[in-house]
Amino acid sequence: MTIAVKLALVLAAVIVVLVLCRIFSSELRLLFKTLLNTAVGFAALFLYNWLGAFVGLGIGINPLNAITIGLLGAPGLALILFIRWLLIT
Repeated sequence: MTIAVKLALVLAAVIVVLVLCRIFSSELRLLFKTLLNTAVGFAALFLYNWLGAFVGLGIGINPLNAITIGLLGAPGLALILFIRWLLIT
């Protein structure tokens, strides 16, 4: 295989990758945003549990809670607290 053929194959592969990235860019952006929000949700749960330990409040740190808080924000935390309150009382 000559260098020209190898260069053409590499160029074709790069073009295919760029086209696929262009096609799936919105889905990848949504995936990365969801992962980032989930990480922020984990951090919020950790902070809530750390501060809540002083008054005896706490929520389990798990992926479902983190995704809920990450996607919904403060209303997600309120939702989890409300559900916990309903189940306890």
